[in-house]
Amino acid sequence: MSDLKSTIEKLGRAQQGLLTSADSVDAAEWNIPPDLTCWSAAQLIAHLCQVERGVLAYADRVIRKTAQPVTFFKRFHLPIALVESRIIKRKTLFRLSQNHWEAKRPCSQRSAVCANGH
Repeated sequence: MSDLKSTIEKLGRAQQGLLTSADSVDAAEWNIPPDLTCWSAAQLIAHLCQVERGVLAYADRVIRKTAQPVTFFKRFHLPIALVESRIIKRKTLFRLSQNHWEAKRPCSQRSAVCANGH
């Protein structure tokens, strides 16, 4: 929950910085872009407001949807230590040779064969 609190505080600081910057722009220059390829301050703020409204509307739609059920076996995960210990060993359906795995690895990790450039 501390991550959420710090994120909310960070967003609050960013919003305050945006409002402070917007207040520093003169009313006469509010609709004048600094360059032909740039947006004016009014266009920038309008864009940010539209994006924020869109994000909030999408989040609202997602939150209102009912959660789709997830089966037990899709939620169930074995601890990685148990999986790595290989208490229950399984055989592959087909035999894998060492050459098969050598071909899959990047050249920098292969054996001495790659050192020769072949």
